[in-house]
Amino acid sequence: MVHRRAREHQPVEQGYREAHLRPGGKRPHGATGARSVEAHAVADPRVERWNDKRLSLHGEAEMNRRLRAVGFLAQFTVDFFLEYNDRILQEAGGVNAFYVAPMQSSNNVGGNPRAGYMQMMYDIKAGEALIIEVDVPQARYWSAHLMDMWWQTTDYAYHHSSLNGHQARVDADGKVRIVLSIEDPGVPNWLDPVDNSHGIVQWRWYLTDRHPTPVVRSVPLAELGRHLPERTPSVTLAERQLDVQARTAFVRRNYRL
Repeated sequence: MVHRRAREHQPVEQGYREAHLRPGGKRPHGATGARSVEAHAVADPRVERWNDKRLSLHGEAEMNRRLRAVGFLAQFTVDFFLEYNDRILQEAGGVNAFYVAPMQSSNNVGGNPRAGYMQMMYDIKAGEALIIEVDVPQARYWSAHLMDMWWQTTDYAYHHSSLNGHQARVDADGKVRIVLSIEDPGVPNWLDPVDNSHGIVQWRWYLTDRHPTPVVRSVPLAELGRHLPERTPSVTLAERQLDVQARTAFVRRNYRL
């Protein structure tokens, strides 16, 4: 249990560790001698025993069992993701194409039974752009985000590495066109791989009337404008920075960081 000292005024010479002069550095009215400061409450940690029970220590057999379980989990995780990556490549026919996972096939590894999942192993180079295009169905929610080869989510708090149906711009023909490129293409629907030339795109449709599969095209980044609708707006660097700042603020607020 941690006890805190009451907030009070004390002379600096008494040695409070977190003492600050009042705003403006002025002495309080009537103060003489040593400077008077307002001291913040300082934690005074003490350990108290709640009961007299001693902590039971695990025996050698139990510790061995637990260590073997840790080793099994590490091996299982490595094998699972390597095998799944191979399945994506095999079913999709190579990189830069989506594999449509059978509905409810991921229930036993934490998947949502109401979601349709699709994955793509991407492989891009500097100066290249992947245009991911799909008709948007009547979905309660949908999203696309990036991951590395070990399925660790690419940072989305400080980078534009994910999009959902509330953030993405849908074109007049009812299609969404997302651009995956290492460099910022200057368009709204950018997925930033954060300098990872190889990785995974995870797509989700939630509570939808159908599960269309996105089509992927590779084009030179310098010619991107020729392959997007004429009225695709441009995004300046300043606008992108404001967008990312809004993302950061939301994530920090959501996770109370």
